[in-house]
Amino acid sequence: MLLLIDACFWSHCRELHDAKIWDLRDILQSFSWGYTKQVFQEINDHQLDDYVPDNAGMIIEVRKVEMEQLYAMDPIAATFDEADQSLIVIGKREDGLVLTDDWVLAEECKGLNVSALRLPEFMLNLVAIGIIEKTILYRALRFWDSKGRFQTKEIRRLKKFLQALK
Repeated sequence: MLLLIDACFWSHCRELHDAKIWDLRDILQSFSWGYTKQVFQEINDHQLDDYVPDNAGMIIEVRKVEMEQLYAMDPIAATFDEADQSLIVIGKREDGLVLTDDWVLAEECKGLNVSALRLPEFMLNLVAIGIIEKTILYRALRFWDSKGRFQTKEIRRLKKFLQALK
């Protein structure tokens, strides 16, 4: 499965890296991943280019006709910025997994049958398949709770899932 990573997700991964909790880049070689030109531009605009490994991910083209088809199919998607629209298009076309911490984008993806996960759920899945340790996610949850990054009820829910994992 192709991971399609948006700028917001990268930003939150960088926060975890800077807090010395976890570095997404350590596991990326285990996956096929990429982003669109529009997302790449956002990465540069948000000054994440020194963190995002630009030589390892695929830059995936989005055709204008694909964007127009998205607008016709889902007028709400037309209100998103081009980077988010491009992720929806490629997620649908490539049967990819959109990694975003933009809650609205994640919900829109799910409504369009495009797989999407936010960072906490992605990390929970990594724990479940043995790629990262539970302690890493526990530390991340504490960090996010202290920063107010995610809702407290969401953090509690994730802790319950995490505790249920063997």
